[in-house]
Amino acid sequence: MEGLKTDLYERTRAFFREYVAAHLEKDNFFQSTGKSYLYLAKEEPHLYEFYFLKKSPNRICSSLEELYQQECSLSVAEHLAQELSISLESAKKLHLHMIIYNSGIASIQIASSFGLDMKELEQQLQMAYEAFWVKIRKEEENE
Repeated sequence: MEGLKTDLYERTRAFFREYVAAHLEKDNFFQSTGKSYLYLAKEEPHLYEFYFLKKSPNRICSSLEELYQQECSLSVAEHLAQELSISLESAKKLHLHMIIYNSGIASIQIASSFGLDMKELEQQLQMAYEAFWVKIRKEEENE
């Protein structure tokens, strides 16, 4: 049975990566990634819940840094660092902040039986991005 769960986990991971890749906007790479996960949670709530919200032997982390290393592509942080002219460490911080925020909104989307307005959720993501970006920029200026 554990083998089946592991196989499903890996297939789900591959499906998510393909889904996000298919929905990326070249001019809005980072934000479109977050939106893709939000829509994925809406369209495939059971897979999203299985992959992100259930305990998994494939995802054993004792820190957010470990989680970032296991689940995130460094190329996203590298893209952010280049696009925003910030350090790679600052880009990773911004990326992690948005992952945490986006995961929360996606979880609310799954748990809500009211069918939350996706445009409103997209606006929330944008506001969070802007707030985190201001914080990261200030930190960079103070270093």
